[in-house]
Amino acid sequence: MKKFFYYFLILLNLFFFFILYSQKIDLTTADLGRHLKNGEIILKEGLSSKVLTTNFYSYTLPDQSFINHHWLTGVIFYLIYKNFNFVGLSVFYLFLGLLTWLLILIITKEESNLFLSGFFGLFFLPLFVFRNEIRPEGFTYFFITIFIFLIIKVKNKKLNKSFLYLTLPLITLWINLHIGFIFGFLIIFSFLFEQGIRFITKKENDFLFILKIFLLMIIFCCLNPYGPYGLVFPFLIFKNYGYLIVENQGVLFLERLGLGKTLPLFYFKIILITVIISFLLVLIFRKKDFSIFYFFIVAALSVMSLSAIRHFPVFVLLAFPALTKNLNFNFLKYFSKEDRLYFFSLIGFLFLLSLLNLIIIFYQKRHFFGWGLMPKVEKSAVFFIKNNLNGPIFNNYDIGSYLIFYLFPKEKVFVDNRPEAYTKAFFEHIYKDAQNDFKTWQKLDKKYQFNIIFFSHRDQTPWGQNFLVTMVNKSLFVPIYVDEYNIIFLRNNKENKSLI
Repeated sequence: MKKFFYYFLILLNLFFFFILYSQKIDLTTADLGRHLKNGEIILKEGLSSKVLTTNFYSYTLPDQSFINHHWLTGVIFYLIYKNFNFVGLSVFYLFLGLLTWLLILIITKEESNLFLSGFFGLFFLPLFVFRNEIRPEGFTYFFITIFIFLIIKVKNKKLNKSFLYLTLPLITLWINLHIGFIFGFLIIFSFLFEQGIRFITKKENDFLFILKIFLLMIIFCCLNPYGPYGLVFPFLIFKNYGYLIVENQGVLFLERLGLGKTLPLFYFKIILITVIISFLLVLIFRKKDFSIFYFFIVAALSVMSLSAIRHFPVFVLLAFPALTKNLNFNFLKYFSKEDRLYFFSLIGFLFLLSLLNLIIIFYQKRHFFGWGLMPKVEKSAVFFIKNNLNGPIFNNYDIGSYLIFYLFPKEKVFVDNRPEAYTKAFFEHIYKDAQNDFKTWQKLDKKYQFNIIFFSHRDQTPWGQNFLVTMVNKSLFVPIYVDEYNIIFLRNNKENKSLI
């Protein structure tokens, strides 16, 4: 009966993962459109294409250098899309996510037992599905679990250490799929750090072997279109990052902005405190089982997640096995019967909290449930094409990838959602100022002679909302199309009079 309940917890994990990762695509605000166009162009032009090195899609800064660190993901996504459409792409990403979560459940069972794996899987799941949009980082989550799986098997003597050579082709593939390959180095370095301490204290260790793997990974990572520069790019990407994005902001900052109700900031803190307590329990009652490997890597991801919430899912994949390993001993024997009652009450609370959180997440996103595109999401682009509209287009940040997918190469965009492809000065003194101040807008309009304003009216930035109100109240441009996603303005002149 116990085993049946444990397997039921595992199935419950996979069920909730399935319904929360089965999400229709809102292409108007997603990066996916640009990834698909990347793949299409690279398959036509090869690795010599400018799409890999310049701000290829924009007419404002076309020569701005750019590192397309997820180019191979674009190729894979495009091939799936071309053969199976957006539904196939949704199903592929769902399968990749399910495989990732199943593998992390296997890892946690290896580190503890079936009950802790299933129970804490439900506890961590709401934080992992926080970022369930189709993105290149899905490959990063998958590779993280593979790296952890290999290390755990080697640490537990269930695989020969030579299996770690598999990390070399994996990291080569990973660096061409997503910038998150740097987590592969963090995982191996954490293992190297642990083995280094064992080496210094003259205990049995594989320090020199792991050091060789680490150095070979550096060499293999140079097998990308940018060579060694691609390897160090994760440390340089924010050098000229001129646009504030929610996912790159810290927990405390976002709480001060009042976003705690829409983002799982409080839930992250509950999980973080639980993980910290688990390390303390091991230190107090079972010091010899304290894992330097897990402590180092969880400490690093805790700091990163507190600094940028985009790291929440990565934190989950590394803190989840750490927590189950830490609690995999009978520490309750050190407590009184009354204290044990408190502990089991806490376990029950966490279980109910996890289920309630998962149900709430599904309820809040129920209209996204399914595969393929959101209803009517392509309508504004179809309207643009059908009516033979022409640019230059002024558009907002969020909608850039959508326009690239549907309108490029006929039309280029003013801006798109790649902050690293533009300069800080561009965002601060051109993009934002033009939306905040009408006189600045007029100067910009005089320079580019905009014919179309194509905007996502769900843009919640102060400058975006101000701009929309201004455009509606001015007669310079006339709104000719609006739906639940976007609005299109056309210049009010003689040439456009018949269409208006």
